[in-house]
Formats: sequence, C-alpha cells, structure tokens
Amino acid sequence: PRASLDAPLHQGVYRRNAKARAVFHAHGVYALALSLVTETIRPIDFEGGYYFGEVPILDVPYADYVRLAPGRVAETLRDHPLCLVRGPGMYAWGRTPDQAYKWLSSFESSARLAALVRLLGGAGKEETP
Repeated sequence: PRASLDAPLHQGVYRRNAKARAVFHAHGVYALALSLVTETIRPIDFEGGYYFGEVPILDVPYADYVRLAPGRVAETLRDHPLCLVRGPGMYAWGRTPDQAYKWLSSFESSARLAALVRLLGGAGKEETP
C-alpha cells in the first residue's frame, strides 16, 4: 500500500525486458534541465556517446503520468539503457544494480558537461548536446 507511484513502471520494464534485473529512477539536475530545453539529447562526450547515442526524451503530461508513464517508459527501455521523462527524470535498467546506477551517473555527467558547454557559448561537436 505504501509502494512508490512508480512501482507499476518498474514492473512494466521487468515484464518487457527479460535482461533487466534492476530499474533505477533519478532526478539528475543537469539531465532534467536539458530535458526541459531540448527535444533530443545526444551526449557530446566520448563515454556518453559510446553508451547512449541519442537519449529518448518522453513527453508525458503530469496529469496523466501515473497512467501513461509505465507503458511509455517500459517500451522505450526495451531498446535503450536509459531514457528521460521531461520533468520527472531519468529511468535506467541494468543487468545488475551497479550497471543501472552506472547508466544514471554516466548520463548525468554527460548532461553536466553539455550544460557547461552551452553556458560557455558552444554546442560542442553535435548540434544538439
């Protein structure tokens, strides 16, 4: 009865991705900020580009979040290690808890770098960091 509102979302990821053994959710400030000002995020750093390519950003109206997010996030995480929901944050799956945490922390680092590059007046090598 006191489970997170995201419990159905986590369960949906496990149902749709047999490799997933851990699903993590985080509110990385830089990732969230970028999700609010861009349509796509393609990390400009080596590690982020290597692991993620283009990171999906999902639009889920806040009023419909509990109803729509579980299916949309679970479907997206079938093909990606990580995604963002514009506003609520990052979701990642891993074969282990360590791997899921690695995806979140690695992407937050990529987002921090992209935000700093934008602040300094550039967009890096990619058009949309």
